[in-house]
Amino acid sequence: MFVSLNLLSQFATGYRYDDGGVQQVSDLFAPAFFTVAYGFEYHPNPTFHVRLSPFAPRLTVVGRVEWFVPALGATPCGVNPGHSTRWEILAAYVLTELDRNLSANLNLKARYVLLANYDTLDPKRIDHRLYLTLTAKVARFVNVSLNGTALYDYDQDSGTQHSQGLTLGVAYNFQNFIDPPRK
Repeated sequence: MFVSLNLLSQFATGYRYDDGGVQQVSDLFAPAFFTVAYGFEYHPNPTFHVRLSPFAPRLTVVGRVEWFVPALGATPCGVNPGHSTRWEILAAYVLTELDRNLSANLNLKARYVLLANYDTLDPKRIDHRLYLTLTAKVARFVNVSLNGTALYDYDQDSGTQHSQGLTLGVAYNFQNFIDPPRK
């Protein structure tokens, strides 16, 4: 059994660029998604687990809806005109996570999230999020990561949204104990 509270939002302003100019389409906590999930967790090994929740209410918050109507239409993120919130009381939630070392210096992390509203249960209206991170340790203190995110949420955009990144990082572990001598 598990109970979880999840908050999804952003910190920077989002814009749509087209021939007509620039339009604001999102802002800090606009939108913000609060999801509470109750359900069952299956953890067959240390690298993989699945959470299934047949009851996962979600609250969508869009502050200042009128800012986003010109760019996103009459119901930005599914929020009706004159309102700043939208409840999806009856929804199913699935979360799958994988954290596996592919070799001594290569790690794959994957996370998939599905949210299906029972009121509008249609394959085109199921929300999907996929996060992938491939991390390689290339030197003692240097890591390289390739990140990718795919998002499909019909209430935000009728198409799939993608982002990717390549990071170079310096990693150093501090510890407050002495390792035992090796035998």
